[in-house]
Amino acid sequence: GSYQVYVRQDCAGSGNGYSANSAAASFATLPANDDCSGAVTIGTISISSSNVGATQSQLPSTCTGSTSSSALDSWYQFTALSDGDALVSISANTVDVIVEAYSGTCGTLSSLGCADASGAGGEVLSLTGLTAGQTYFVRVYGWNGAVGNFNIGVTGAALPISIEYFKGTKQSNGHLLDWKVTCYNTPTVTMVLERSADGRNFKPLNSQTETSLRCLQPFSFMDAAPLAGINYYRLKSMDIDGKVTYSTIVALLNKDKGFELVSLVPNPVRTDAVLSITSANRSIIEIVVSDLSGKQLNKQRVNLISGNNLLPLNVRNLPAGTYQVSGLTADGVSRTLRFVKQ
Repeated sequence: GSYQVYVRQDCAGSGNGYSANSAAASFATLPANDDCSGAVTIGTISISSSNVGATQSQLPSTCTGSTSSSALDSWYQFTALSDGDALVSISANTVDVIVEAYSGTCGTLSSLGCADASGAGGEVLSLTGLTAGQTYFVRVYGWNGAVGNFNIGVTGAALPISIEYFKGTKQSNGHLLDWKVTCYNTPTVTMVLERSADGRNFKPLNSQTETSLRCLQPFSFMDAAPLAGINYYRLKSMDIDGKVTYSTIVALLNKDKGFELVSLVPNPVRTDAVLSITSANRSIIEIVVSDLSGKQLNKQRVNLISGNNLLPLNVRNLPAGTYQVSGLTADGVSRTLRFVKQ
């Protein structure tokens, strides 16, 4: 916030003992995004922000042939979740702002361009050729040291929702599903937890609509009445515009003991795959890769948790052909899946 400080002298024996107040000296606390390392995430929904209290972290840029005398800048960031272009838009009624975008990391930034229209009113910076998964940084400052409030947002390659994780564990009172979504580019997100008995036909189990602020925290749901056998779960998330994102499928086994090999992805596989195993309890099994004649080519011992387990498999040294992967317990229980190596 902004503050004012007054100073007066203790004049003993003069009136009430104090001089008149000095002229006010104003100052403001540093904003959290005063530097690149504290950059605030922006998305398609504009947020209210300010550079009041900001300090200069880099020299001013030359936009439209002229250079500001100083750059009291605040910082922002966004991640491109698809290849393509984006527009950084700023509306400012009382301050003439300058906006610049960068690729790279905070220690090694590379400018992608800047925008500086004359006078207050806002800026639009067009960015092209963005790369999916890359984080980009944006700094905003006022002309010749001006400070004030503004709204900032980005549209284009920054997509609204991504599912950070979706996982499940078997509990004594049911199946516990945990997940985390990133939805800062949409004001609300609707999340539908779906369940299936066969891994193909899913039905809604629970639905909830939450704000982007609530998305900062993880979510969980307890399925207190799971189906007999294997339960397949997935999360369907939908933004305010109706765009849908699905999670990976989690399989949990509703039995007192035992395990199942759920899937091997991708199949066919070229180099590396992930074997999904669901287990009713904590146990140790052997995972064996063999050819169709039964000749063992690879074997490893695996500790399973009660719930969904994901095991990386490296098959890049296998010749092209059809193989099988088996899970074996000490008491002779086995499960097998076939896969194709390209």
